[in-house]
Amino acid sequence: MRLRPNHNAFVRYTHDGNRAFAPNDGLNNALPSGWSRIKNWVDQSIGGITSVLSPHVVNDLRFSYFFISSPETPASVEDCSRCLGVGAARVSIPDAGVMFGKARTLSFVGRRYQLTESLMWERKSHHLRFGFDWEDAAYSPQQFDQEPATMNLYSPLQVRNFNASAPPAAQIPLPSSFLTLDDILRLPLKTFSTGVGSGFVPFRDFRKYRRLDLYRLYAADTWRINSRLTVNYGLAWSYEPNSLNTDLSKPELLTAILGPNGLNPPVAQKANFSPTVGFALVATRDGKTVIRGGGGSLLRPTQLRKYRQRAAGAVSGRHGPKGRSGLKHFLSRPPAGFPTETNPFYRG
Repeated sequence: MRLRPNHNAFVRYTHDGNRAFAPNDGLNNALPSGWSRIKNWVDQSIGGITSVLSPHVVNDLRFSYFFISSPETPASVEDCSRCLGVGAARVSIPDAGVMFGKARTLSFVGRRYQLTESLMWERKSHHLRFGFDWEDAAYSPQQFDQEPATMNLYSPLQVRNFNASAPPAAQIPLPSSFLTLDDILRLPLKTFSTGVGSGFVPFRDFRKYRRLDLYRLYAADTWRINSRLTVNYGLAWSYEPNSLNTDLSKPELLTAILGPNGLNPPVAQKANFSPTVGFALVATRDGKTVIRGGGGSLLRPTQLRKYRQRAAGAVSGRHGPKGRSGLKHFLSRPPAGFPTETNPFYRG
């Protein structure tokens, strides 16, 4: 949309709403009573203004807002009224490959705001680029798992094998068939587990939500020295004040490993600089052979590293014991120095 001859603006809104009734453990071995009702509501809004300030200066300003709500609820009578074990405690018979009963209850809500500013200035043989990137995000997960409990039972085959060698007084009676929940619950209990607590993941200062901030500045230049040699160089800086658990110190039992000064809470790094340099050289007069080279120091945002660790199954960046709480992360983003959706001009 053209506001004025030198100013263009755009606005875009996207929405993704979907739902599913399916198993959530990734194993696909649970009966329908052990499935989950999943609803996703995702919104993204973005707007920007591109201004031609002069024949040699262009400015680009963009703002985006992202929202996600992704709750999960266990199967109910409305989902499968005649399903075996619907609404009952979670029951697993590993030796028989059977699982049914109440799945987890999960609540996850997250928001992210992002503002980017890019200024491009052509001056003689230089193409200069300056800008900043600011992000503010918060998310709050809550999970109730093993509610009221998860029971592991011995299979009928294991019970029959036991009865074959046990005296009559010690034998375990079994029904002739297993058609109802009461029939299955006559199998002996092997193990059980239950969850304790509110289900919230306690974050910094034991809040129920986590807030993340990212500040980035950059300056870069493409210098055309002559018709055969072009040089690129730039410097980016970033700062994540809430990326680490700066409110948590380490226990004294680690003194022998970390030393007395290594028990202090981590400190958010401020000297996060990412320099880059590169060149393109036309090696032959006909221009058919070009030699390119370059190097730099890439600084990956701390939150991206934590996201990948969680995706690999690691537990990091979380306060307190694992408990019953789960965690989902929606802030997947490119490393520092890469172009982003709200700032495609950024090259760090």
